[in-house]
Amino acid sequence: SITIPSSVTSIGNSAFYGCTGLTSITIPSSVTSIGNYAFYNCTSLESIILPFVGATKDETENTHFGYIFGASSNLYSDVPKSLKKVTITGGSIGYSAFSYCSSLISATIGESVTSIDSYAFYKCSKLTSITIPDSVTTIGEGAFMGAAELTEITLGDGAVIGDMAFYGCTGIISITAPGATVEIGRSAFYGCTALKEIVFPASVIEIGESAFEGCINLES
Repeated sequence: SITIPSSVTSIGNSAFYGCTGLTSITIPSSVTSIGNYAFYNCTSLESIILPFVGATKDETENTHFGYIFGASSNLYSDVPKSLKKVTITGGSIGYSAFSYCSSLISATIGESVTSIDSYAFYKCSKLTSITIPDSVTTIGEGAFMGAAELTEITLGDGAVIGDMAFYGCTGIISITAPGATVEIGRSAFYGCTALKEIVFPASVIEIGESAFEGCINLES
């Protein structure tokens, strides 16, 4: 287990390359860049806390989770299969950031995260629950599409739920939206067959076409 001190501002390329005994790591918000292959072949890694996803907080390239494990583009063959828990404390979660991370069970999104982009958690087939803080104002198209084990969702204040955001999340039982959710996109909860009850606040101004189509057990 490693906790990086707040005096550290960057982590270089291949910094923890091949640390096969490393099970958890915490990286503080003082770190502004993480190099490629920084955690390559850390085959026992179970938990990681990161200040952003990718190489840097505000970068437009290399914004996928696999980057720090040596993956190019959005390929996830190098993300350790042992990894079950990820916490992201800041920045935005970019396009397809965690897609196909099939071993991921828990994702914690910090209060400084501003958006969850399209297909961010696409096909995260073992992800069971997620809390989306008030700081997140946009949940992109297909963000959790195909996350079949996802059972509970708590939405933040002011969230816009994009088209197909939770499409095919067949395990969702409950949705909690205590804040000012304003828009539910087209086919947002399409095929959520376990969903029984939804309570949205009065702030909702738009519900898209087929938003709840195929929710065959929806009672109220």
